[in-house]
Amino acid sequence: MKLLVLDRPDTLMASATEGHEQSLAAVADELARLNVAGFTLVVASNEPGLSDGQLDLDELEARHNRLSERVENRGGAIAGYFYCPHTDADQCHCRKPKTGLIDAIELEFSTPANDMILITDQSKDLRLADATGATALLVLTDTGKSVATTPAATNVQTFADFASVSDFLLRHY
Repeated sequence: MKLLVLDRPDTLMASATEGHEQSLAAVADELARLNVAGFTLVVASNEPGLSDGQLDLDELEARHNRLSERVENRGGAIAGYFYCPHTDADQCHCRKPKTGLIDAIELEFSTPANDMILITDQSKDLRLADATGATALLVLTDTGKSVATTPAATNVQTFADFASVSDFLLRHY
């Protein structure tokens, strides 16, 4: 199984020059293309807004549903959404870069972490990949460009945008 673990999809769109809706459509196109090619798609994100009251569960689920519908309309599917609702202060096991979300994904999909590919623009996900043995690919959004200069990114492949990641995966996996 080729399992892709994606940070919140909004981070994947941040490098796009088009508007939000066009960016979401472009990411959905790439996600569907990857899924049709045999990749299983999973989203794993920290959602501290659920704990601190800046986000409610209905809005988070609505975001997930919007992305799922767009990908499904293009012939693909997202297999699951995993999220940590806690803040740093909670010291939970599921908040990335701790391994709880990957542990849950391993169980759900019977796939060891070292067979997963994490696509992100966040340093916490690079540390998570390092801790679990997963492969990390870094998207050079504004955040990703900063992360690329850190020690955590020393041996991580970088990509200009999500479409470049998608092309790479389809050629090499």
